Parts: sequence; C-alpha cells; structure tokens
Amino acid sequence: MKDLRKLLLFLITSVVLGALLAPLLFRCVHPLAARGIFPNITGQGFHRYFSRTVEIVAILLLWPLAHSLKVRSLADFGLQRDALWLRHLALGFSAAVALMAVMSLLILEFGGIIFLPAEMRHPGELPKVILTAACVGFIEECIFRGAFLGLLQRTMPRTPALFASALFFAVLHFIQPLKSEVAPDNVTWFSGLALIPEIFSQWKNPMMIAASFTTLLAVGCVLGWAMQRTRALWLGIGLHAGWVFCVQGFGKFASFVPGKLPWIGADIRIGLAPLVTVILTGVLCRAILAHERRNSHE
Repeated sequence: MKDLRKLLLFLITSVVLGALLAPLLFRCVHPLAARGIFPNITGQGFHRYFSRTVEIVAILLLWPLAHSLKVRSLADFGLQRDALWLRHLALGFSAAVALMAVMSLLILEFGGIIFLPAEMRHPGELPKVILTAACVGFIEECIFRGAFLGLLQRTMPRTPALFASALFFAVLHFIQPLKSEVAPDNVTWFSGLALIPEIFSQWKNPMMIAASFTTLLAVGCVLGWAMQRTRALWLGIGLHAGWVFCVQGFGKFASFVPGKLPWIGADIRIGLAPLVTVILTGVLCRAILAHERRNSHE
C-alpha cells in the first residue's frame, strides 16, 4: 500500500508541477511558433501545452519514483531485458496498424467513412503524428505497465493486477482537459492551475464515456498482457504507438459517417468495430509469440 500511495503522489505531483510549468513552456515555445520556427504547433491551444508539460514532468519524476520505491533493477517491476526488443517493437506497431487498416477498409466498403476534401487533408502533419505516437507509447507504457502494473504484481495475483491496471488506465484517459479557448495573450502563470478542475470535465458526458470506455479497457488489458507475456515493455510500446498513430493519422484524411453505431461512432475508438479490432490484435500477437517460442525450442 505504501508503494501505491507513492505512485498516487507521483501522479498528483506530475499534474500540479505540469500545471505550474505549462505557462513557462507556452511563453517559450509559442512566440517561436508564431515566427514560423515551429509552424506545426502554431495553432495548438494552451491545453496541449498543459498535457505535454505533465508528460515531460512525469518522465523526469520516474527516476525519483524508482529511487523512493527502492527499485534496483527491472526485475523489481517484473521486467527483464528483452533480447528481441526491436522485433517485438516492430511486431506491436505492425499488428496494431495492420488490423486498424483492415477495420477501416471494411468500414469503407460499407460506406462508413467520408474522406475529407483535399484542402482539409494534412499529410504534412504525419511526421508530427509519428513523433507523438512514439512519445505517448513510450511514456504511458513506462508509467502504466512498467510502474503501475509492476507495483500491483508485487501484492496481487497476475490476473487481478492486469485488470486493475487496465481499469486505472481507462479511467485516467477521461481525466484530461478538453480543448482550451484561452487566447495566447490571456495565458498567465496561473492558467495551468486553472485547467486542473477542467481535467474532470469529460465526466459530464456519461454517454461519451460509456461509448469508448470498453475499448480503452480492452486496450489496457492487451497492453498489460503484452508486458506480462514478454516481461518487457517493447511489445506494448509498439502496440500503443501503432494505435495512437492510427487514431491521430486517420483524422488527418477522413472521418466516420455519423449514426453508424453500434459498430462505429464519431471517433475511431468508439463502437464494436474498434473493440473487436483491439481484441483481435492481441490474439494475433499471442499467436505470433507462440510460434516464435515453438521455433526457438526446435
């Protein structure tokens, strides 16, 4: 329980420090973006700076967290070095993207996808999408599967620990600020703190939460299984990055036709189609890893 309290303190500290430092990041980066040095982030709202600053702070606090938990090696989190890390990273990313592509093609065949007009497409933003996917995949896997699931496995059986971490992962995805309308000139040193109450604003729409919660829970279970199966994070990082790449990249070129539930909703994460796709991705990875193990014993 002491370890879990320390992890909770780590999360709270990351949010508060991120809120305090977000205006500083905004004041440093936004003027450069306005001058064309970072043109891809010129239109980013302050809420984006808030989220990114929290992630940066979380990364920096991982070492003090590990020190306070007296973690001396990866084995203390149920992890080990993965000699096949690059293969597992590529497997996760390829499986996630491939199954999402198949899902999209099937939905397209049934008229469930609308391509954006040429002037509204943003292929030039794909490098930024790839970078975002890589960063989110790495950061969230280190926190949710590396630290949180690793700690839960110290005091709980593997299956309950897996489900608890997946539940926590799904719930936390609804604790973030919505799009901020704060004008650049109105950003003050307290703007980040003012956003903290807004991180719970999504709970005002229970139907939206219910629509995507099951998919996020499945995602958490598949990623947790990947960590437990390989005793490493690389497969999960690949899967996570692949899904983020598909979610963000899809929005640059197309959108779903509204009113097509239960198979799809207004978002690529909502509906039975993405839920089934996530589960099948886990099944595919399991089959490939089983084949890999059989070949290694021959």
